[in-house]
Amino acid sequence: MGRAVKAFPSPVAGGSPRGLLLEGIPGSGKSTIFAALRSARRVAARDEPSRFFLSEHLTQRVLERAHRSGSLNPADHREHLGRLVGDIRAHRDALADRGFAGGGKTGILYAMERFHLTHAIYYPHLSWDHVEGIDRDLGELGCRLCLLTADAADLRRRLLRPRWPGWLAYIQGYGSNPGEIVAHYRSQQEEYIALLERSCLPHLIVDTSRLGRDAALRRILDFWISEHPEGLM
Repeated sequence: MGRAVKAFPSPVAGGSPRGLLLEGIPGSGKSTIFAALRSARRVAARDEPSRFFLSEHLTQRVLERAHRSGSLNPADHREHLGRLVGDIRAHRDALADRGFAGGGKTGILYAMERFHLTHAIYYPHLSWDHVEGIDRDLGELGCRLCLLTADAADLRRRLLRPRWPGWLAYIQGYGSNPGEIVAHYRSQQEEYIALLERSCLPHLIVDTSRLGRDAALRRILDFWISEHPEGLM
């Protein structure tokens, strides 16, 4: 079941960005839900003319080569995340400064898969203190945060399903058997939950083991887009 762990805010003012971060461990359902958000009819029905959907490949995985080489440092993460946040801010400011004659649509809708929580948890050289400024910047850009979780049984089933060549060998680095691998990711899931309490962003936890894809999607859309046409998803 989804549960809000911070007070739900009032709707974002017209013309302001409306953003969503989708966070969670592997096997929590991020990629499935993120793809569904992009094609949701309720998203298509919005009137923001500018929309951004950034997957984990851009928000985090572009750093994989540097991580493997051992060259990453906290400043690299702040620069990378700050550039993505800065792009949204620059688009917002450009639209606000345009001065539409007779009015005009200036809103921005954006969603990003994995972001500063994943960086703070995944990389041993990084901590919350390194990304707290990013969190504040996102708060000024109308961003909300959704954490997807899953129980041990579902994680075992989902994690042991081959995703790409080398996936099973990769997760074996976190345990010598399925039980140890699941325990590692369950522990990491608790770290995500703990970091939520340090974030200034309105946030929601959605347990994808208790909710099916459609129910989880509906709950997240309700959280992200509070006004919506009846019956759409």
